[in-house]
Amino acid sequence: MIPFPGKLSAKGRVAGRDADAMKWEYKNTELKVLSELKSAYSRYWYITQAIRTYQQIANLMNNFSKNAESRYIAGKTSQAEVLRAQVESEKMSNMTITLEQEKQTMQAEINSLVGKNADEKLDDPQEIPLNYLNITWDEIKTLAISNSPEIGRSKAGVLKTEASKSLANYDYLPDFDISYRKKTMNDEPNGSDVMLGFTVPLWFWAQNAGVSQAGYELNASQADKKNIELMTISKAKVAFLKLDASKRLIELYKNSIIPKSEQSLKVAQSQTSAGEMNFLEFLDISKAYLQFNLEYYDLIAQYQENLAMLELITGTELSVGGTTK
Repeated sequence: MIPFPGKLSAKGRVAGRDADAMKWEYKNTELKVLSELKSAYSRYWYITQAIRTYQQIANLMNNFSKNAESRYIAGKTSQAEVLRAQVESEKMSNMTITLEQEKQTMQAEINSLVGKNADEKLDDPQEIPLNYLNITWDEIKTLAISNSPEIGRSKAGVLKTEASKSLANYDYLPDFDISYRKKTMNDEPNGSDVMLGFTVPLWFWAQNAGVSQAGYELNASQADKKNIELMTISKAKVAFLKLDASKRLIELYKNSIIPKSEQSLKVAQSQTSAGEMNFLEFLDISKAYLQFNLEYYDLIAQYQENLAMLELITGTELSVGGTTK
């Protein structure tokens, strides 16, 4: 059987578009794993910083407790203040234990993402530099439209349905049948002949239905592509705005809130040691310092997570190639 000229090439185009769609699917899976890994590493970094901060406050509480004991012996403070200081020191220490458990969970998740045993120990994460994305929204939008795996897969789907519709039209055309036969007589060669035939579709109901179905599928794939483009741009916009908001808050904490909180804590330590500040006042300032630092580290981790999400949406590693500063 020899198909009508063009049928095989049309089938090849359909198969080629299927291959293109699988390439985009592979890229999407790869980017998802990288995005999850970056997000997990950001959380791992945050938990490590949180442990250090809680340990710092626990040490302050422990020092205050010892100082309070000395002052209690000297009759300069109450036993209640000594006990409260000891309780707060224990609470901070307990928080570090809880966070250590979370850290081990994150280690297992990271190991899983990189193909290692869940119980394999990881070193403490390196410091995350404050490198901000140096790219405009219009550039992000262009990257999303051209590189997004979701959009790329939908484009391949449209091209596949276009090829399928073209292939459906070929069903109206005949196929050819060529056969070659050797003749024998009394077991001796007696010539040969060649036969040429062809099949002609006399009824076109099935072909008409196939072409109509291919047309509907093409319309549906085009609508799906448009919807995916709109959704991708919307998700990219949300991630971009979150990134910008995180950046502004990080700078506010870094340049104003954290320095003032550190200065306030130093003053409180000095006044507490001199007996000029009671424990409750010192505790409030210490907890404020703890909370501000946790929020600051969380904002940095959020920035990295939003950046990883934006990289997934745009299909581009935005942290290299001059796209950050």
